[in-house]
Parts: sequence; C-alpha cells; structure tokens
Amino acid sequence: MKTTSSDQVLVGNGAGLQISQISSSILTPSKTPFVLKQLLLVPEIQKNLISVQQFCNDNLVFFEFHDRFFSH
Repeated sequence: MKTTSSDQVLVGNGAGLQISQISSSILTPSKTPFVLKQLLLVPEIQKNLISVQQFCNDNLVFFEFHDRFFSH
C-alpha cells in the first residue's frame, strides 16, 4: 500500500523519516507461521526493526527476556 507524503517514523533524535510503503508478510520459522502486519518500508533506515509488543499482539504470543537468554 502506498502512503501519503506526510507518513513518517520518528526516531530517537526527533527526526521524521519518510515511510514509502506499508505491507504485511508471514514469517515461517517453524510449523506455526507468524504474521507481520503493517511492515513499514523506510529507505533511510539501514537495519530491520521489529516491535515486540506489536508482534505479540498480532500473533497472540509473548516473549520472556532474561540476562542470558529469552523464551517465547
């Protein structure tokens, strides 16, 4: 889906980065597929980021973080 020219992601320094597209995908690391909703394509961001909260809400899962490992 194309976005409007005003759609932006705000980053830590307060700058707004342009979102060029919004889409969805399915991640299949095991038998159970996970849905990735509202994927934002932001050309200025060099790394892939994920919102753990959004992922958990969309897939009805939870993550547990510890000092040496995490579980889900």
